[in-house]
Amino acid sequence: MIPRSIPPRTASRRTIDQAKQWLADCLENHAGCRLSSKGDAKLPTRLIHVSKTRTGLAAHLCHSIDLPADTTYLSLSHCWGTTKFMTTTKANMQDMLISVPIANLSQSFQDAFYILAELGFQYIWIDSLCIVQDDLEDWERESKKMGDVYLSAICNLSASGFENGVHGFLPNLRISDPTPPISTGPLSGRGWVLQEQVLASRTLHFGDEQLSWNCNATSVSETWPLGWRDERYSIDEFALMSKQSLYFVWQHLLNDYCSRAWTKASDRLPALAGIAAQIGRLLGDDDEYLFGLWSGDLMDSLIFFFPTEAPKDLIVLPDWNRAPSWSWAS
Repeated sequence: MIPRSIPPRTASRRTIDQAKQWLADCLENHAGCRLSSKGDAKLPTRLIHVSKTRTGLAAHLCHSIDLPADTTYLSLSHCWGTTKFMTTTKANMQDMLISVPIANLSQSFQDAFYILAELGFQYIWIDSLCIVQDDLEDWERESKKMGDVYLSAICNLSASGFENGVHGFLPNLRISDPTPPISTGPLSGRGWVLQEQVLASRTLHFGDEQLSWNCNATSVSETWPLGWRDERYSIDEFALMSKQSLYFVWQHLLNDYCSRAWTKASDRLPALAGIAAQIGRLLGDDDEYLFGLWSGDLMDSLIFFFPTEAPKDLIVLPDWNRAPSWSWAS
C-alpha cells in the first residue's frame, strides 16, 4: 500500500475530521476499548472546563464533586521540558476556579483546549493544572490517582512528537513521514508516560509529521489508514493472563520503564502505581506489592539488571529513603 498524503497543517479540517472519525468508530464498534464506561470509574478530583464563546474559548478549573458522575473528559500527555510555564499553585488556585487565563498558558495547553472543543467535549485533565504544584500533600494524594485518570478518560491527547509545550503540538507545516510514528518521539522516552500509554484506552498522538491513533483494537495514522500491528500491552490482555504471564509482563514493563528518562528518583514508584494497582487486582490479595516487586515472584524479581540503553545523562542517584537497596526503585 502506498502511504496517503496529508494536509500540511495538523489543525486542518481534514485532519480534525479524521480524528473525530477514529474516536467515533472506536466508541461505537470497539467493545474492548470501553473501559472508561465501567460503573466503578471515578472522576479526577479536578478538571478543566472549556467552553466556546463568540470570541474564542473560555476555561476554568472545577471540582468534580460538583459534576455528574457520568461526565466524560479527555486527558493530556506532554513533556514538561525545561522552560517554565503556568501551573496551578496555592496562590492562584481560587483565581483558576473562576477563570483560567488561556493566553498565559503554554501553547500545548492552548492546543489541547482547541482539540477538546473541536472533538465536541468540555472537560480535560492536565496534570500541572489539575494538581496544585506547590502543595506536597495534594501532589502525593493526586499522583496516586493518575492511573485511574488515564484509565477512565474517554481519550488521551498525547503531544508525542514535542519535547516541551513552547510551540504547541499543532504545527502549521508538516513533512509527512511514511513510517508508523507512535513508538518514537520525545514523549515516549519519559518515565511518567509509560502508565499513560498502557492504561489509556484510546490515544490521539500528535507528532511533528502526522496524527495517529492508538486504541486497544487498532493503530492507524493519517498516512497508514489501514493500520499496522502494535505490540502495546492493554488492560484487557492482562485480564486474560496467568500469574506467571503477569510476572513476565511486569518484568518487561520494568525494563521499558527503567530505560526512560527521569528527573526525580522519588517519582519512580508513584509513576508506576496505576499499572501496579491493575496488575495487583488480577494477582489477588495474597500477592503483596513490595517496592516495585511482587512477593509471589520475589526471588526472580531480585535478579534485575538496569537496562544498558538507559539515558546515562538523566539517570538519577539512588534514593534509599523511598525504596530499599534490593529494589530496582532505589
